[in-house]
Amino acid sequence: KGIKEAYQTGRGACVIRSKISIENFKKDREAIIINELPYQVNKSRLIEKIAETVHTNIIDGISDLRDESDRNGVRVVIELKRDVDSNVILNQLYKHTLLQTTFNSNMLALNGGRPEQMNLKDMISSFIDFREEVVTKRIIFNLNKSRNKAHVLIGLVVANNNIDPIIKLIKSSKDSREAKEKLMKSKWKLSDSDINFITLIGDPTTKFQKKTYSLTETQAKAILELRLHRLTSLEREDIKKDLENIVLEIKNYLEILNSRSKLLNVIKDELNEIKKEFSTPRRSAIIDREYEQIDDISYIQQEDIIITISNNGYIKRSLLDNYRAQNRGGKGKTGMSTREEDFVKEIHLATTHTKLLVFSSFGKVYSLKSYDIPEASLKARGKPIVNLLPFSEGE
Repeated sequence: KGIKEAYQTGRGACVIRSKISIENFKKDREAIIINELPYQVNKSRLIEKIAETVHTNIIDGISDLRDESDRNGVRVVIELKRDVDSNVILNQLYKHTLLQTTFNSNMLALNGGRPEQMNLKDMISSFIDFREEVVTKRIIFNLNKSRNKAHVLIGLVVANNNIDPIIKLIKSSKDSREAKEKLMKSKWKLSDSDINFITLIGDPTTKFQKKTYSLTETQAKAILELRLHRLTSLEREDIKKDLENIVLEIKNYLEILNSRSKLLNVIKDELNEIKKEFSTPRRSAIIDREYEQIDDISYIQQEDIIITISNNGYIKRSLLDNYRAQNRGGKGKTGMSTREEDFVKEIHLATTHTKLLVFSSFGKVYSLKSYDIPEASLKARGKPIVNLLPFSEGE
């Protein structure tokens, strides 16, 4: 429920519990083994808190606590006393320590520069919009980079097709500056394949009319810096192949920019690569049930008790183990200390999980849990039962 609320509204809370196992040892005793802790719970502080609850008698039934963690994982051992219900101790640990925590989700984020509480759908939509913007900018950057490289290669291809006139022009020039100016002013012949390349590249700086081409300053500079070994037939073919590959890249970039479905496919492929490289298996198991408010009886050890009620309405409970059978000629134990005008009226055998029904003089019936009756020693009087139940005046 908490996870669904967080995903639907942007705000929710879910209960996180440690991974626990129960192991038997020494035949008649059990141990609680902690293998994994909730998110952001410090192991040392958790152990200190458990030890504190034992020392302050908040949790009774733990005999030993030790940390056996190593590089293979977390292992905290909680040894229990004999005849102790491990489920009761576990519920007490969940209640009083960080063995169980609540993780609160508040999905507040800056969306378009404004703080906004977003549900899961809103966050995914905003993330997709952001990725579209980032990938589009990157493709535009790569497109311009490829166009700049293709622009230089077009100049080299044109130079290779007009190699003899260009060499003659360079030899007749006084210096590199004059050669560059002459290259830019001259009109150079283009082949049909060159025209197709120029059209596919879509370079706005390109200057050509019909089958003649004018070199730009960048292209002229690249021609002047061209090494002689690149004028061989093999090198000239390599330049053409490089240009063909770049033209294919440019064509692919333009297709992505002109089609949102192709742009989304690029985003999907990138996310799948990230998932493949960095994904890790889920550590927290999501259980399809709610941790409802646990009844107090789940925190109480089930023990046999004797409930004693006096004639004046005093009530108490004592452990059955405090009583012993009286041998012949022996002296029994005092079950309750009373005043001269009071005496023990009722004795009931029950357990700490027993629910009592108390009938009043007004004919009303009240429910009283046996563990709510104050525990007292054998010689104690107990407490008035009227203090434990909401009796009316005169009842």
